[in-house]
Amino acid sequence: VMHTSEVITASVNMKAAKEPSVGNFEFTVPSKHSLEKDTAIAIVAEAGIKALTLKVSKDGVMQAQYNVLSDNLPEGISYDKQNRKIVFKKECSSKLESKETDASTYSYEVEVTDNLDKTVTKVSAIEVTPVFTIIVPEGDIWTNRATIQVVENVTYSKSYQLKVGGQWQDYSDATIRGLQPNTTYTVRALVNNWPTTEATFTTENTLQLPNAGFEEWYYTKLEDTIYGPHWEVWYLGNSEISIWNTLNLKTTSEGGNGVDDAYRYIANSGTIRTEDKNSGNYAALIRSVGWGVGSTAGGKISIQKKADPGYLYLGSYNSSTQAGDYGIEFESRPSGFKFYCKYSSKSGKDAFIAKMVVLDASDNIIAEGELPKSESTSISNYTQKTVQLTYKTGCGKAKKMYILFQSGTRLDKNKVTHQSEDFSCPSFGNLSNGEFVGSQLYIDDVELIYE
Repeated sequence: VMHTSEVITASVNMKAAKEPSVGNFEFTVPSKHSLEKDTAIAIVAEAGIKALTLKVSKDGVMQAQYNVLSDNLPEGISYDKQNRKIVFKKECSSKLESKETDASTYSYEVEVTDNLDKTVTKVSAIEVTPVFTIIVPEGDIWTNRATIQVVENVTYSKSYQLKVGGQWQDYSDATIRGLQPNTTYTVRALVNNWPTTEATFTTENTLQLPNAGFEEWYYTKLEDTIYGPHWEVWYLGNSEISIWNTLNLKTTSEGGNGVDDAYRYIANSGTIRTEDKNSGNYAALIRSVGWGVGSTAGGKISIQKKADPGYLYLGSYNSSTQAGDYGIEFESRPSGFKFYCKYSSKSGKDAFIAKMVVLDASDNIIAEGELPKSESTSISNYTQKTVQLTYKTGCGKAKKMYILFQSGTRLDKNKVTHQSEDFSCPSFGNLSNGEFVGSQLYIDDVELIYE
């Protein structure tokens, strides 16, 4: 009898293979720029891959179709068969171009069919935007604000961003305000929410002027061949350097050189040091003065050969022209300046001048301002005054600047009676301290103003 085993029955529960799945991505990148990193599309097919297709389109128009399992893929795209990934190298987008002023969309449609004939399709996209460029013109960089300009002429909506602590801070206006002086910033714009190139700039510094309280002075003595040295020629600052200057070398130029040297009033410093100040120890006293060889102090009539207002200005003295060469190197752009002053108009009709001028590298005036005449007449006590500058539209960077104070404009010359409207005259025969002095302007504590 044949031996027969027992019958054993086995039951196996076979799960159906899942439907294939395909990853995808969406990126925005400027035209001809690379992606930030390599990116892969993963394909999962439990039943195995029967067919795998990649279709490439630009703005909805088919460009090419590839059999991923057998064809050579476009440059920058490869297939990792072992890990079932379509790999997009980051440089794959460096050959993609946008429209001239609009974005283009490159679509990558991946279709996978498994061995159970189940098919899944997914589309990935790279939006390629135009490359917009920004600049921050040098003339639009101030101490506390700067204006961003998009180079290309686009009609899209624009917004602006400032990098703060590594993060982008949004602004709706092209002029970003509230910046700090002498600070470097990075900015960009968003055109239709597409980032532009970045730009870096440094704000102007809020510079102030040395010796603006007029504490530093020195003087030299003119030699009198008969009576010894006694005429002071006053200078601001020290003997090494000073940005403040006067016309004292002009109004003392005929003293100490002849028989008339004994008469002090032929040489006279128009701008001198005074202890009548607003603060500190000293201030500047700017006076209209008479001078010149041949000047005399007579009984009823004094002869005043020459007369000049007193000047105090930023710049240098030109001995050839006997005038001031106005201006110092200065690359910041103040909005004006303020100062303390008092003023004695000899005639009651005189008015002093206080003005400021800013120039560019070609010596073109880009801003100027002057104290109104209504504010520059008699002032009995130290009072603060302000001169505001008006800058020309579209002006460039500042290269030079000067401030000018002038004691007045009324100048009685030649024969002057002792009751002259414009000058107090020396008393008869006064050889020690006789002076022709007109209107007098006291200046102290000059300060530049910034926005």
